[in-house]
Amino acid sequence: MNKRNNSSYVYRNSPVIILNAFNIIALIMINAIYFITKYVEKSASKNQSNSSIIKNIGYWIKQILENKYATTILILLMLVTIALLFRYFFYWKNSNIVVDEETVYSNKIGLFFKNRKQVNIKNIANVNLKSGIFYRFLGVYNVTIDINSTETANEFDYSIVLPKREAHELADIISKAIQSDVKFENAEFDKKDDSSCDSENCSKEYAFTNKEFIIHLILNVSLINIVIFISGIISSFRSNYILLIIAFAYTIKYIIAEMNKSYNLHIKRFDEKITITYGFISTNKFDIPIDKIIYAYTDQSFMAKIFGYKCILIDTIGLSNNENETGLISLYLKNDKLKHISSIILPEFYDNLILSSSVNKNDKSEEVSDTSNKSSKKLLSRPFSAFYYYLVYFSTILIPIGIQIYIPFRSLWILLGIVCIIILLSTFFYINGKMCIDKYNITSVKGVFTSKKSVMPIEQIEALKLEQNLFQKIFKLRSLVIYFRGGAFGKTFEVIQNFDEDVFNDIAEYYINGEKN
Repeated sequence: MNKRNNSSYVYRNSPVIILNAFNIIALIMINAIYFITKYVEKSASKNQSNSSIIKNIGYWIKQILENKYATTILILLMLVTIALLFRYFFYWKNSNIVVDEETVYSNKIGLFFKNRKQVNIKNIANVNLKSGIFYRFLGVYNVTIDINSTETANEFDYSIVLPKREAHELADIISKAIQSDVKFENAEFDKKDDSSCDSENCSKEYAFTNKEFIIHLILNVSLINIVIFISGIISSFRSNYILLIIAFAYTIKYIIAEMNKSYNLHIKRFDEKITITYGFISTNKFDIPIDKIIYAYTDQSFMAKIFGYKCILIDTIGLSNNENETGLISLYLKNDKLKHISSIILPEFYDNLILSSSVNKNDKSEEVSDTSNKSSKKLLSRPFSAFYYYLVYFSTILIPIGIQIYIPFRSLWILLGIVCIIILLSTFFYINGKMCIDKYNITSVKGVFTSKKSVMPIEQIEALKLEQNLFQKIFKLRSLVIYFRGGAFGKTFEVIQNFDEDVFNDIAEYYINGEKN
């Protein structure tokens, strides 16, 4: 890192990125070694002597080199590699990221292109540090600066490869500069140990144990995977192992993916940001300003709901737009431990996220208290008229289908089955939803076999839209569509459907009149 002047910092790519040019050569070598190994095994199986095998390998390689088609491919690959070497050399030599008081500039100059971008620091959502096995061995990080826009995130996100210390330094400078109460000249990298910081600036942290990770791994298994596994075991009794093999393959893939998303999860809370680190094969580190969090939610899988476990996640622009990225704040835990973690990591969401668990169908303003003497509004269930709405809605769809099936078979059981399906679907959708609206947050709960409870700060909402179709108008119901901040209405989150139309009046009036009650 070079300090260009008193008000800006310049970061240049590590020379390590030049090695990306050899990816093609590495791929060719791996394939060549594979085929040569297979040839040696084949020759050895025919009881050929070692000298004969070596002689035949030399002859085989000579034949390939004499083949015009193979030679042409090798020459083309060499030319591509040379071109890539020039490209990454220019990219390393002429590309940089410049941070000044209000703006972050990205300059990428390659062999055939120039790309210059700039963004206001206030529009940065988070900074991600990622390092795979190869990068960890070389001591570098791929730093990604996520821009506060969903629609343009992939196009305008900045990335640069830096040595470990410079990567942490850049992330620290940007995350401090994002905070409105920190001046840029004071946003330099803090070289002091955390133990020397003031009590107000010290981090609160929680590192999850391997035991907690194993519990999370087991409870996070999807219902579909469980069904496939059970079906595979049953089918194996009849010597049919296809489903069981599929289940095992899916499980192995799931374990590897989950280890990259939640293994070694470590959460730190500072005054104005959260730092998340996790990973197994590759490591990820996110610095997320608190005011960039769109919403927080608790989640329960099918297994977790049975055993009474929950996990906490957050959503923010750029956090989950790449593979192995996650918004986990906690693994699956029992409620008491979850309360503790939420109170120290996300106190802004604590009341609604943890305490609002009661359901009140009549009183919209009554409050409940827990043992900590904190209170929050009760969650409202859908009115019973919503059940009639779903009956009518599904009847208009399924009854015509049932009649078409009934005509050729002339069986009343078909019509009875359609009626049962309509009632079951109506019941499922009726009970699948609770919500609460106050002057700070919109809280939504969804799920029957699984559960997801979201707390959406009103200050993060870009716009609202009320919807009402013909059937909803008959039963005096309405749905609310929520558009979050993120540019061009990039994130939509429609969760509040078919509640009393009067429930949304206060929040709709706020957005129509432009003032909060």
